[in-house]
Amino acid sequence: MPFINDERLLNNPDAIERTGRNQGEGLWGRTDALHGGGWVAFTTETKNRAYAWAVHQHPSHGRTVLLIHDQDMSSLHYDWMFGRNGFLYRHGGY
Repeated sequence: MPFINDERLLNNPDAIERTGRNQGEGLWGRTDALHGGGWVAFTTETKNRAYAWAVHQHPSHGRTVLLIHDQDMSSLHYDWMFGRNGFLYRHGGY
């Protein structure tokens, strides 16, 4: 897996949303609070609009950051908001 520098994705959902929201054609961003605490935030990757950043912040378990295809963002948003699951699981042994 390649290294992805996500340091520009601040631990601030409003800042993540502002990266893409109303910044130009084909760019967007969104943030939502989660039931039970935490938040999700999404934004278009400004250097390649085919991709988007997705951030899931859990109050106890920390942050998950994904770089995914922009076209997959809607279904991921739905899963994180209504499926109540933003965790990544590893299958298999070491």
